[in-house]
Amino acid sequence: SLRPDRVEKAARLRSGAARRPVPLGAASPECPNFTNNERPHGFFMKFRGPQAHCNRLESNLVLVQSVSKLYRLYRRPADRLREMLPRARPRHSEFWALRDISFHVEKGEMLGLVGPNGCGKSTLLQIVSGILQPTTGRVVTHGRIAALLELGAGFNPEFSGRENVYLNGEILGLSRAEISQAMPSIEAFAEIGKFIDRPVKEYSSGMYVRLAFSTAIHVDPDILIVDEALAVGDAVFANRCVRKFQELRERKIT
Repeated sequence: SLRPDRVEKAARLRSGAARRPVPLGAASPECPNFTNNERPHGFFMKFRGPQAHCNRLESNLVLVQSVSKLYRLYRRPADRLREMLPRARPRHSEFWALRDISFHVEKGEMLGLVGPNGCGKSTLLQIVSGILQPTTGRVVTHGRIAALLELGAGFNPEFSGRENVYLNGEILGLSRAEISQAMPSIEAFAEIGKFIDRPVKEYSSGMYVRLAFSTAIHVDPDILIVDEALAVGDAVFANRCVRKFQELRERKIT
């Protein structure tokens, strides 16, 4: 004879009350346009929700739900090892960089984060970009993300500017033919001349940010994330960037 709990579980499976996990990369029967490849950073989506939930996710390019980020601070590096010993007491203090942050951004919207230094703006942008994982909560993004977070991030200083453009484009999923097609526009917007073929380590901060921003906006992103890196540019270039933002907004780039 079968145990009562197993009979109940079998009945739930037949009725569809218990949902089966969806393999990575497979489309869900409840929501065929949302695959498990687009799972939230730091939160593995094993089960599909109801259809209404899928429709809500599809309407947003960025969905941040109850995101928090905790850092453990140690007085000495060796305290990390001591804390791992059996029956060891905690040797760290907790610092919450973010607590329970929730918002959503729809296609074509522009969102700005304003706050004092150290309030977690850059940490939140890195979590949305997929660089950091949240301690709790989840982030769901749809489409290609181009992020310009800080000066020096994403470029190899030993490579030339042109090589770094190809490298970043390929990381974002573009073919070399697509990058070659966009290269004249990237060079024209950056306006660094022959230095495009010089190693990035020889660039000034202004030259670097010109090339980095030009690359980010010409790789056809669905979501563009910009931190304070543009603060090092001159006034003329900053005005060009503002005009470019307006153009991207008209093209429904988030």
